Amino acid sequence: MKPTPILVGLFLTITGVFAGCNKGLNVKTNYGPVQGHYGQNNSDTSVREFLGIPYASAPRFTPPTSPKKWSTPLQASRFGPGCYITTIKSAPGFGSAPVTVPPAERVDEECLSVNVWTPSKARLRELKKKGVKRLPVMLWTYGGGFMVGSSDYGIYNGAKMVRDQDVVVVSYNYRLGIFGYPSSRGLGDGPTNFGLLDVRAAVEWTRDNIHRFGGDPCRITLFGQSAGSRAVDAYLYFSSSAPIIHAAILQSGTINNTRAEREPGYQFAKLAEGLGCPSDDTAALECVRGKPAKEVQEKTNELGLQFVPTPDGKTVFADSWERSKRGEFARVPLLIGAANEETPGSTLPARLATAHTYVCPAERRARSASQHTPTWLYRFYGNFPAQSGALTPGPFHGSEITQVFGTFNQAIATEEQRSSSRTIQDLWVRFAGEPEKALAQWPRYEPHGERVLRLAWENGDEVGLGDVEEGHPLCEAFSG
Repeated sequence: MKPTPILVGLFLTITGVFAGCNKGLNVKTNYGPVQGHYGQNNSDTSVREFLGIPYASAPRFTPPTSPKKWSTPLQASRFGPGCYITTIKSAPGFGSAPVTVPPAERVDEECLSVNVWTPSKARLRELKKKGVKRLPVMLWTYGGGFMVGSSDYGIYNGAKMVRDQDVVVVSYNYRLGIFGYPSSRGLGDGPTNFGLLDVRAAVEWTRDNIHRFGGDPCRITLFGQSAGSRAVDAYLYFSSSAPIIHAAILQSGTINNTRAEREPGYQFAKLAEGLGCPSDDTAALECVRGKPAKEVQEKTNELGLQFVPTPDGKTVFADSWERSKRGEFARVPLLIGAANEETPGSTLPARLATAHTYVCPAERRARSASQHTPTWLYRFYGNFPAQSGALTPGPFHGSEITQVFGTFNQAIATEEQRSSSRTIQDLWVRFAGEPEKALAQWPRYEPHGERVLRLAWENGDEVGLGDVEEGHPLCEAFSG
């Protein structure tokens, strides 16, 4: 008797799952099993890749909740949908970073997923023979002004970092714009920055599951760039009593310069009015909550509204600078810095934008944090031609990301860029493993012995030392 097509298909499915188990490509998580694949479209068998794993559910205008569990292996072969975004309008006169971040391939309101890159089972066995039981974990938080961004952007891919280093890399999506930071008066005294609570949920998922992927739940380093860095910084404040993470890296962003709305709830009220909702705060909240997500997004863009984190006393604090001075934040080792020309150009507006928005707040945060926890300050000077999506070279906003992940354009990269990338990537990963040991040869930041780590100075591959004021004497005006 010949086997039926259904039985043949079932057999192939079952054997495929067991083959995945044997290769370490089938992993159980708290919510259900996932089926991964090898990195770089299965061409790199030294790296395992698991994409689009739900870590939480995102009910509108509420904190994240646990996702629904599943029993059939989830095919973790593609990134999950990105979160809904908002149109960004640049500030006039200050320029912008010359990089265009493409939108996610798919968007959905249920967008909270993680991606994991980890060494193959064979590599992990070899490391165990050398006494390495579990690897440090780097948890990446993308930028985009809290209004755009997604973990599926190519320069954030962790495969090359894992290929070249002994580390586990995790990235995740978090809610943006109106869906992440509604700031509605109808929410009362509760939290209003739900996108930041997503960060906490991603950290908790990593703590609870990463050991199954070869990572060490006791050595999680939370890092991010721009808005992602600000989200990491906010996390340090609102999770100070139970941080879970053991180190943090802030790339071009602190939460300390967050401003409250001039009239709290005004933007949400305008949106509700535009959607034809009642004026009563509670009724308006419920009405907007019930509208289709795409309609809410389109009306937000049409009205030019921009929803970002605002102080709510739960996740973002209006007195964060004072809290930093008092040490009221998670006291984990910190690596803080910025690019030397965040806004490109030598014009006064460009220099002011770089100093006021990025370089000086990084120095100020390092100054106060250093009184309570090991802190290092860096500045990135690389002037490389191969930043993905860039119109011009230079140490501009976000240009260090490809150096960290090794995701620059290999076809046009210079040998200087490759070498400098290896140095920076190695420094980041060693910091994630043993922060104080990794940076032991360089002085910590001290208010009266101010030194900055020079990265890619003159496109070199060594970490040097310079003066904090070097190139940015404007910081004194913003020191506060």
